[in-house]
Amino acid sequence: MTDRATGPRRAASTGATVIARALSVSLFATLVAAGAPAAAQDRWTVLGDLAAMSDRDERGLSLSDRGATGVAALEAARTLTGRAGELFMGVQGGYVRDLDGRNAQVSGYAGWARRLGGAYDLSVTVYADSFHGEGSSRAYVDTRVSVARDIGLVYVRGGLSLAPDGRWSDPDGLVAYPFAELQVPVPRLPWLTVLAGGGYSAVKGDDGGRTGRGDWFAGFAASRGPAELSLRYVDTSGAQGPRGRLGRARAVAALRLYF
Repeated sequence: MTDRATGPRRAASTGATVIARALSVSLFATLVAAGAPAAAQDRWTVLGDLAAMSDRDERGLSLSDRGATGVAALEAARTLTGRAGELFMGVQGGYVRDLDGRNAQVSGYAGWARRLGGAYDLSVTVYADSFHGEGSSRAYVDTRVSVARDIGLVYVRGGLSLAPDGRWSDPDGLVAYPFAELQVPVPRLPWLTVLAGGGYSAVKGDDGGRTGRGDWFAGFAASRGPAELSLRYVDTSGAQGPRGRLGRARAVAALRLYF
């Protein structure tokens, strides 16, 4: 599968919540359509996964405050005619612990993907992440553009994510996040893949101030049938960000079941 008072910011948050609900309604409509007769649904794909993890890490930070958690996700995709690519949308939810103590996250997303030049995969995705608990809720919108390519045995992906009204880790101001990652299957061990990647969070606060921090990860994933077990080492650099969650280099294990 595939992250978010008063005054002007409240209006932005309300708009994000509306988007999150709209994405959920759209997904429901998609699933209803997927249940139509075979002649009408031959271009639809519905998939999902359940995951248990030792830590819900995101961009090097712990979204579950270094605690074990679980996540459930569902996605529907439709292949378009000709070379138009495909449309996709999904929802996911799980236990978290954001900076204000909210402990439930529900995220919706929708996007478009297409093969370019026979070698590159372009995707554009809009995310609406909402957090709930402790008597309050808040939502954030994040737009991501990425390009991926297989280079021999190496799969490389890079892109840029923009959150105009912040994210859970940086709740005020614009957050720009360029990132890159790669996957390398181990020769003669097709079930084992080496993972690595990183990015940089550039934060422009409402007061005009600028801060930033980097993050990176390295590890592996082992798969067998519908199950995948991964182990990654994650870390952040820089001193900017939520206190208590920076400089927490750690190993993160996850067990995922696809269906």
